[in-house]
Order: sequence, then structure tokens, then C-alpha cells
Amino acid sequence: MLIFSAFTVFSQTEKSSQNLNKVNGSYKIYFAERYYDIDTTIITIQTDNTNINFIDSLYNIVRRNKLGYVDIQVPRNISYEVFINNLRNNSKVNRLEYCTRGEYVLQPNDEDINSQWNLPAINAYQAWDITTGSSNVVVAVLDAGVEWTHSDIGLGNDSYQNIYLNSGEDAWSIINDPTTGNGIDDDNNGLIDDWKGWNYETNTNDSRTSFFHGTFVAGIISAKTNNNLDVAGIAGGFGNEGAKILPYCVGIYAPISSVIDDAIIDAVDNGAKIIQLSLSIPQSSDIDAAISYAVNNNVIVICASGNNYSTVSYPASNSYVIAVGATNQNNQKAPFSNYGNNLDVVAPGVGIYSTTLNNACTTSDGTSFSAPHVSGVAALILSVNPNLT
Repeated sequence: MLIFSAFTVFSQTEKSSQNLNKVNGSYKIYFAERYYDIDTTIITIQTDNTNINFIDSLYNIVRRNKLGYVDIQVPRNISYEVFINNLRNNSKVNRLEYCTRGEYVLQPNDEDINSQWNLPAINAYQAWDITTGSSNVVVAVLDAGVEWTHSDIGLGNDSYQNIYLNSGEDAWSIINDPTTGNGIDDDNNGLIDDWKGWNYETNTNDSRTSFFHGTFVAGIISAKTNNNLDVAGIAGGFGNEGAKILPYCVGIYAPISSVIDDAIIDAVDNGAKIIQLSLSIPQSSDIDAAISYAVNNNVIVICASGNNYSTVSYPASNSYVIAVGATNQNNQKAPFSNYGNNLDVVAPGVGIYSTTLNNACTTSDGTSFSAPHVSGVAALILSVNPNLT
């Protein structure tokens, strides 16, 4: 919880129209219903031309302009608050302005951005002022497979993709044809030609399937943002590569317990930093061991809590997993969302619009689609600091 201890150094006088506040120990300006950070190393003042020598003699000038405004460096041997008050009381200073840190307002041009109520609900636009995602962050989606030919995830007219390509395998000679690999397990992981993930149900290197679920999840995390097409992913870049999706099919229409541990292990070994699960299955020691393997290798495991109007399902209930419940457009708990002591966080899960099969988009509900919001945010965080545990 934020504790606000605000004080006013300046009232709105002829010297400054801004009120200085102190929030959690940091100086800020409150403007247009939000706080802006202040750079306490610089202050801008204005003085008469007749007093210009006074500035040069007393202060370290950073820059000046022809309109009479001068940026000066705040001395290190005096507190910011005291220095501001000294300037305010100096009759030779006509005007004073704080140096604030603003924001770039990113408005993606994706066609269906107005259908994505979930993005402003999680403050995605504010997050994008810091980062829009990095191709160095790999998110493994263990689901019903991913349609990596979808133009808003894979290769499209923009000639880049947010699908992870396994550098340990030779590229397929035809980029979207899994049968054109060299037929060799180049990286010795037991999976032949797994250049774009793996299908554990069919035991093939074609991780596309006939069920939309995984494609929908992948789009929430890293659909290509600001590419004039469809939807915006949370960590999808901004007209360039975002977080990379490593797709696995762990069961087409229902998850298969015996392959989930193998997929987790392979994802970790392939360099995934986040493992996204939107599935429920009975608890098993092999999956528990695989989750521990992931966490011990500094990989985040995130899972949907379930849609049974009940307590958190497995593997979300595993203590090492971040369990995610669902909220609606009113920021209330979705009725179907599983709940209880094992629940860690909630995210939008009603009326979510994302990518689906046949290069299309659709709307769906479920904690399955809340969990990838958290995976997307985690991908943004790691984009800024990849060394976080």
C-alpha cells in the first residue's frame, strides 16, 4: 500500500504554478490526476537579463536558452527542499520550474485494440512507457499448441515473428513446413527438428493443432503490437520483436499428465524464463519434480487457478507456482474463478479478445486467459531486468 506524506514547498505563486509533493520519500508533481517524478539534480529558473551574471557566479549552469530560462545543477551539499526554498526567496529569480520525468504516450495501431479492455485495466499503456517487451525473454506456452503461422504471432507482412526458433536445430528449408527439417536431433534433446516447439500428443515437430486454446493464450502474451493488425500483446514489442513464444502441445483437447513434466524440462533446457500453464490436472510427483526443476533454474511457472467455482486446482496449487484467478470488466471476481489460500493474483478473464485459429481473432472467458496476462507482465519485467529471480 502506498503511504502518501505530501507537503507543499511552493504554493501556486507567481514563481511557480506547480505544487511540490513528497510521496514515499520521493519528490513528485501532481498533475492531471497522476504523480510525475522529479529529477532533483536539475532545476530551471528564469531571471531578468540584468541579473544574468548573478546566475553565472552562483550556480553550475547545465544549459540555457534564448527565452531566458536556465537549467542549473542542484548542489550536492544542500537538500533539494532547502535549495528550492532559497531560490523562492531570492528576489532575482522571477520564475522556477521543476524538472519532471514525463512519459511517451504509446497508442498502438492494432486494428482491434479497442476490443481489448483488459490492456488499460492492467495499466499496460503505462508499462509500455518503460518497455514493450524483449526478444531475449522466452515464454514457453504449454497448451493445445500454437498456430505459429498466425500473422499476428508468426511471420506476416511485417517480416518478423514472436515465435522462438530453436538455435540448436537446423532451420527448416521451408520456413513454415515442419517436414523440411534435416531429420536429425541436432541438439540431442530427443526431439527431432523441434525448431518451433514440439507436439507431445502426436510426437511430431508440428506444434500447431485443431484447438484454439494455446493460440489464444499466446496472443495475450505476445501478439505483435503496433503492426496495423488484429490485437496487441502485453509483451509483443512495438513494431518490432517482443517476447518469444516457445510453443508446446501437451494435449490437443485435454492436457496429458505424462507429458507435462517432459515439456517443462525441455522448456527450461531451451532457455525459457517463464512457463505458462492454463490447465488443470490431478497432482503427480513427476510434474511436481519438473516444477521444482524449473524454479531451481530460476524459471517462473504461472498457471490458471481453474474455472470450477471451487478452490485452486493443480498445478496452480503447487506452492512454487503463481496461481492466477479471473476478474471481469468491473474489477470483480469472475463467478467461475477458482479461489482460496493458494491463489496468488487475479487478472482479466472475461470478454478477452485475442488470436485464434485460421489467422483470426475471437473473444473468450476463463482463468486460462487470466494467467497469460501475468506471464506477459513477467515478460515485461524481465525485459527491464533479466537478472531478477
